[in-house]
Amino acid sequence: MLTYEEALYHKLLLAAGENDQFALLLDHLLEDEDPLSEVTLNLSACRGDHGAIIDVLNHYLSTAGEGQTDVNAVFDRIVAYLRQWYEAKPDKLKELANIMYLIASGPEQYYVDPWLQLNNASDEYDLVSIGVLQESKYRKLLKAFLYDGKPVFR
Repeated sequence: MLTYEEALYHKLLLAAGENDQFALLLDHLLEDEDPLSEVTLNLSACRGDHGAIIDVLNHYLSTAGEGQTDVNAVFDRIVAYLRQWYEAKPDKLKELANIMYLIASGPEQYYVDPWLQLNNASDEYDLVSIGVLQESKYRKLLKAFLYDGKPVFR
C-alpha cells in the first residue's frame, strides 16, 4: 500500500523531472498488492504520463487527514536522494540547483525550514553563476547541508 509519505516523495521528484524512482515504486506496488488498491490501479493506468501521475498523487494526498503525512520524514528522504544525486553527478551543480528549486516548490511548507533550504540553495547557486559567490564556497555549503543537515543557506 502506498503511504502518504511515499506519495509526497514521488510527487516532488516527478515534478522535478526525476522519474526513475517512481517506476521502481510502481513495479513494487504492482507486485506486492493483492488486490491492487485504487491508487495503484490509477497510477498504473497513467504509466508514462507524469502529469497524470502527479494528478493521481495529488488526489491521493488530498485524502490524508491533518498530520497524517510526516513531511519531515519526506524531507529527510529527499535530502538522501539529493546526496546520492550529487555523489553521482558532482559536476552538474546547475542541474542539481534546479532540481532542488523544483522540489522546494512542491510542499505547502515552501517558505519554512527545512524546505526553504532547498529553495535558498538554488538561489545561492544563482550567485555562483553570476560570479558573486565562488563555486568552492557553494560546494562547501552544499556538502554541509547534504551531509551534515546544517541549515546553511540563507
